[in-house]
Amino acid sequence: LGAYMLSPIINRISGVTTKYDFADKAIVSITASIQPLIGPFVEKEEAGETIAYLITGIFCLAVIYILNVVSTYVQSKLMLHVAQNSIQKIRNDLFQKVQSLPVRFHDTNSTGEIMSRFTNDVDNIGTMLNTTIVSLIAGIITLVGTFCFMLYTNVLLT
Repeated sequence: LGAYMLSPIINRISGVTTKYDFADKAIVSITASIQPLIGPFVEKEEAGETIAYLITGIFCLAVIYILNVVSTYVQSKLMLHVAQNSIQKIRNDLFQKVQSLPVRFHDTNSTGEIMSRFTNDVDNIGTMLNTTIVSLIAGIITLVGTFCFMLYTNVLLT
């Protein structure tokens, strides 16, 4: 709280203001308020051990976050590649099918209607490949992972 009250004075003295003044003040205020709350729980002799655990935890979270970002990027690139190849194959198959249809089919159906159906249907399939399959796979992995963790934690309660 003291840092929050002193920051306008410090800003006036230094003449430095930014568009993030409120955020800066909020962060300083929060960090200054947390220190007295945590202080009694951390003894002097345990401080080194606590800091080591804290640094290890932060490092593990950073590694998990980086792995998440990389895997999301790779997943999006792979699914885009798979979806584009699948759509290309479907379009080629549709073209071959339309070429093999009798002339009577082309006389009874307008070209615009046929192309509109093909375009909309293929786009819907592409959208499904990009979104639904990714969500399905993520859901399956989450379900299996949760079940394995439950078994690991306590077999009897699972």
